[in-house]
Amino acid sequence: MAASSIPPATAQAPSSSGTINASSIPNLRDRIPKLQPRRRAAAPANPTPAPATPTLLPPTATPEKLGDFQFAIPRRRILSQNDHEIFLESATCTLLQAWVFGLAESVVDTPAGVFADALAAAAAARQTRTELPEDIPGQWRPGQQQQRTYQKNLPQRPLSPVVLALLSILDEAEALVYANPPDDAGGSRFGNKRFRGFVDQVRQRAVQWHKEELGMKEKETAKDEGGREGESEGVSAIAEAAAYLAQSFGNRARIDYGSGHELHFVVWLLCLYQLGLVSRDDMPALVLCVFARYLDVMRLVQTTYYLEPAGSHGVWGLDDYQFLPFLFGAAQLLHHRYITPRAVHQPLTLEQFGDDYLYLGQVRFVNSIKAASTTNVVQVGEGEKLTAGGGGSGDNSLRWHSPMLDDISATKTWEKVEGGMRRMFVAEVLRKLPVMQHFLFGSLVPAAPGMTLPREGKEAGEAGADVDDEDEDAIVDGNDTVDVFQEGGVRHIHNPSGWGDCCGIRVPSSLGAAGEMRKNGREALRRIPFD
Repeated sequence: MAASSIPPATAQAPSSSGTINASSIPNLRDRIPKLQPRRRAAAPANPTPAPATPTLLPPTATPEKLGDFQFAIPRRRILSQNDHEIFLESATCTLLQAWVFGLAESVVDTPAGVFADALAAAAAARQTRTELPEDIPGQWRPGQQQQRTYQKNLPQRPLSPVVLALLSILDEAEALVYANPPDDAGGSRFGNKRFRGFVDQVRQRAVQWHKEELGMKEKETAKDEGGREGESEGVSAIAEAAAYLAQSFGNRARIDYGSGHELHFVVWLLCLYQLGLVSRDDMPALVLCVFARYLDVMRLVQTTYYLEPAGSHGVWGLDDYQFLPFLFGAAQLLHHRYITPRAVHQPLTLEQFGDDYLYLGQVRFVNSIKAASTTNVVQVGEGEKLTAGGGGSGDNSLRWHSPMLDDISATKTWEKVEGGMRRMFVAEVLRKLPVMQHFLFGSLVPAAPGMTLPREGKEAGEAGADVDDEDEDAIVDGNDTVDVFQEGGVRHIHNPSGWGDCCGIRVPSSLGAAGEMRKNGREALRRIPFD
């Protein structure tokens, strides 16, 4: 190096002996920045408290009150930002929180194994049924997907007749998947069109399920919220409840599924509570038996038809499809002695306790799909279906494909996880306009005064109607006209302050991507942090 490039402080003439005087070399330690130890960010002085559970009011349409009660055909009422703001301040929003959080509280510290004996007896009884529809393949039997392993020596609880009836309805819904096998000729990762046939059959049979399984009686007429008589006479209470059930299996036009459809299923159970068919004593079974069975059916639907995630945040979301298993599952584990949030990284824990706790079961399912090292194939009619087989190492795979779940696992207690899930339900479901603008309001779950009145014509609750066929006019919110978007046959609006969660770039689900890879000769998904 040239002498001119040496800093003046370090330039030193050599001594007569050719050596440099060490005492003249400056102490460079003072010029090196001192290392500062990393410190964890301080907790906020006033952290946002978890939403409390509002009081769940008594049922509004019990048999004793039916004489003065007018049912309504469920219709969309959140058609603008102003409608959404009115809803958030309404008694209906409080009712939804009271019901969902009440279900979560009913299963605190309760594993699903407390219903193991009753579920086994009910499944055995349903497998002896012979009155199956003619179009159901002979290889299907009720409850064949319900093979679970629960903890031993748990105190057992019985199941009420209405819970058993709900399980039978879900059995028949599962059978319709086998009656509508996927069309392998489509070759699309963005949803199989045979899903529409499945949804059509669910809608056709929903009314009959309420009559035969739940014993609901017909009324002479059904009126909508404007006082107009419905097109289908004699199905008032049944028409209202059946509309929510029909919406809980996914969107027929877009062939997608998300937390909004999951919410409709829980609201269907709320309608049955409002009608006096289910009681508060049934709430633990509604979560651990009925909702768990619904998850089984929806996983079959998702893996069979490659449903697109509705409003998915991709790898940075909690899950592509479901939310409530994490809320209910965190409540189950609230005071567990040795299973901590970090247990989601332990494959043996997921395998041993995944059937008892919804949170662990959902993580196990996500791992098996998104980090699949092997895939299993089963026959669905004439086609094939990708099932949740194999799975990667719980620790490494979760970190790659679900970083949000990985971050949550660093939480010290389940109390914080459960509180965070409550906040997320309010923020990501109830307060998300792209989600709630598709929500249906009737009389059991009424719209608030001041919300946009529904348009004339055929609506979701009526026979043969499809909520996706609605075509609203231009929407005026205050003095401004709100942009209305056409997506998948649905006209709707976007929240101007954020990303259009219901539209945007179409992203194939990990199920669809894995299925198409398998068809092309590849055995598994690559370990990449996105689909």
